[in-house]
Amino acid sequence: MSHVITTLAGIDAQGLAQLTDNAEADPSVGKRTLKAVTICEGGFRNLTQVRTLAPVLVSEPCHLLGDGAAPNPSEMALTALGSCISVGLLVNATAQGVTLSKIEVSMEGDIDISAVWGVGDTAETKVPGSRGRLHPRAIPLRVTASLGAGLMRAVIGQTPSGSRCCRPTSGGRA
Repeated sequence: MSHVITTLAGIDAQGLAQLTDNAEADPSVGKRTLKAVTICEGGFRNLTQVRTLAPVLVSEPCHLLGDGAAPNPSEMALTALGSCISVGLLVNATAQGVTLSKIEVSMEGDIDISAVWGVGDTAETKVPGSRGRLHPRAIPLRVTASLGAGLMRAVIGQTPSGSRCCRPTSGGRA
């Protein structure tokens, strides 16, 4: 992926400050119910509708009996996490008056999908809390963010005393 961008389109700093002030005054303003509807087209092809946006196709690669036409569910989870981290970094930069030239988040994780078919790593001793039934477990992720020049100092470095700082949902510290 190679794009030449001199400055990223930013977000409204005053609007961000207002959202932050509103949330501090009344934390309930940030609580929302998210909704999505997924419909299986057949095989491993699924279309998911969110709000009034175009449906998102999710499938499986050919080697897993899919058609390879779209990311699989695990890849979509990485997509969502990467976007969330990127948004958090942009919010932090905007709150501190930093103009960005680049945000790129790369992620990879190791999973054993054989448990889906009831084989592989399903032993009760290896699946915390399972008590004999299939239970999701933590997947180790490796995340790298490549950032525009001024961002490293302002967002990841020490924040000035008294400044507000938003954190991405990955539990990262700004």
